Amino acid sequence: MPETDLSAIFALDGAKCITAEEHFGIKGFMLTASVPHRDALCVRGLWAPPYASTDFILEPRLRGEKVPTTDYWWNGNECRRVGRLGELRIESALVVAMEERCGLLEFTVTNTGSVAATVPVQLAIRGGVDHVSFWEFAGPGSTEATLPWADRARGWAAANDGSLLAKTKPVGELALATDLPDPRWETMSGHWEARVALGPGESGTYHVAFALDAPGAAARACRALLRRGP
Repeated sequence: MPETDLSAIFALDGAKCITAEEHFGIKGFMLTASVPHRDALCVRGLWAPPYASTDFILEPRLRGEKVPTTDYWWNGNECRRVGRLGELRIESALVVAMEERCGLLEFTVTNTGSVAATVPVQLAIRGGVDHVSFWEFAGPGSTEATLPWADRARGWAAANDGSLLAKTKPVGELALATDLPDPRWETMSGHWEARVALGPGESGTYHVAFALDAPGAAARACRALLRRGP
């Protein structure tokens, strides 16, 4: 008998998915992430009991535009999406680690055009950090939701080289790390910014790790995840 690929036994083609986007997500044993599947790169909401970042947003844009999804595929702790923006083809894989409070967004940008392209990359980042002792079916809210934007933005701290971003509180930590070239954090706009150069037919692959854990642990998890993958 032919062998069955058990890793794909629950895999679902997006064309056959009837789940509303606001209820769509991926999960490991310790972290769940909401996935707006109509956007080829976005992540919204992180829950990793006892930690929660209900208002978390990681929204990458290329040339200032979101990338609309043309196709997607789901398999429990992973979602793959494909999109296009002009001559740029984008393929992404969003994965959460099975036994850690962290996840990784990998995306490949291919220049299908006949001339070289310099592509501005902008990552809009939002999110609070809450420690929740009692969980209900509806999920927790965010204690930062009513704060002025400036107060929320100033909670982020970037590493000297710009590749690590963390919001650390006594109750927990939300962190992100990236291997995009020369990333720059713009505090008051809440954007990580970089540029990638692609020749005709050339592809580039980039990563953004995210984690929600105890103070210090989230930043370490992001660095480790970038080195080894999920």
